[in-house]
Order: sequence, then structure tokens, then C-alpha cells
Amino acid sequence: MGKAATSGQFRDLIGKLLTKINDQMVATIDGKKIQDAIDSADPTAENFIDWINNGCKVIVKSVKHFFLLEVVSDGRNGEQFIASLKEKGFRIGDYAMQVLRKKDFIPTKGTKYKPVVIFGKEIEEDSERTTENIRKIAKDRGYITPPAELAPLLREKISDKEIEEMGVWALIVMHEPIKDSGGNPKLLLLDRRDDGQWLDTCNDYPGRRWDREDGFVFLAPQD
Repeated sequence: MGKAATSGQFRDLIGKLLTKINDQMVATIDGKKIQDAIDSADPTAENFIDWINNGCKVIVKSVKHFFLLEVVSDGRNGEQFIASLKEKGFRIGDYAMQVLRKKDFIPTKGTKYKPVVIFGKEIEEDSERTTENIRKIAKDRGYITPPAELAPLLREKISDKEIEEMGVWALIVMHEPIKDSGGNPKLLLLDRRDDGQWLDTCNDYPGRRWDREDGFVFLAPQD
């Protein structure tokens, strides 16, 4: 079978194939429209036929959730994170320090976080590996948008070696973007480099395309 249709494309096709026949909203499938869709090599139509052949049952693909270690917040603010990370030998980007010092960086104390990762390689098409789509996938899986404080908490606990073993170069924490001094929306990330273990940032916007070797951190629902 060819490329799978999205749920929206699937619904649109079904809507085109239905024909209203009375005021009770009883509808029938127009056979000619089905044939026309098949003849047009519409991959959505191919998915539709597969669905019919499967007894009109939904095929649910299992998702393997990749959890990181749980962390608990301890009340540190951005300035305190900067000091403790530097003391432990971590490197912090200039924009990351800006984000940590912003009023939108809100610390908590005693909050338990259960982080989970969506890997870039899970999305085969480069054009679909966008911020908007990644957040949609997270929502469909029931994941929660994390707070910015999750990034420094994880940076202290996860080594570059462990990030490498995950098969990624960076773990991007998908909190609500925080603007830098230039007004650019930023996300904090754990970045592995040859010159040290970094807490840094990247620009974020809905249509941004990401790499296959990136990991995107959300929160699993609390039990």
C-alpha cells in the first residue's frame, strides 16, 4: 500500500463519497465516485478500500513510549540553576541564560515530572517533522506540555553518553516558548557536543522542521 492518509483526508474522502437520499439523513456510497477516486490513484481512496476490506475496523498501531528518568523540582530559580550547572561543569549558552532569567521561567518545588520522548526518526517524512506536527502527535498520545524548568533538571541527570545511546544529538524540551531579548521564541535543550555537555536553546515556530536525530521531550500523564 502507498502512503497512509491522514485522518482529515480520510474524513474528507468519505464525505465526498456519501450521497444524501432523504430527509432522515440516510446516506449511500456512490459506487461511481469510488471508482473515480481509485482511477485517480488517490492514496486516500486506497486506504478507504483497505478499511472496507478490513471489515470497516480501525487498525490501531501500538506506540512504544520511551520514558526518561523521573525528576522532582526543588524550587531553584533560573539564576540558581545557572550557578549549580556551571559548578558541575556544564556549559550554558548565552540565550539559555537569557531564558533562565526570564520571568516566564517559573520554578516549582516538589513537583514530580515523568518525561517521555518522541524521536524525530518516528516521523519518516522530513516535511512532516515540524513543531506543529510533533505537538499534535504528543497530544494524540496524551502527553503534556512540560515546564521550562524540566530542561535544567534533566541536564543535571542525563549525560551526553546517555543521549548518544538514545541515538540523538539533542533532547529538546517542548515547553511553551520563551522569548529572548530579540523577541525570538526559544526552547531549552540538552545538547551533546565535542566541547562539553550543554544546556542551550533553539528557535521555535510552528513550521520549523527538525532533524531525525532530535528527540522531543514532553510529560507523560501523572498516574
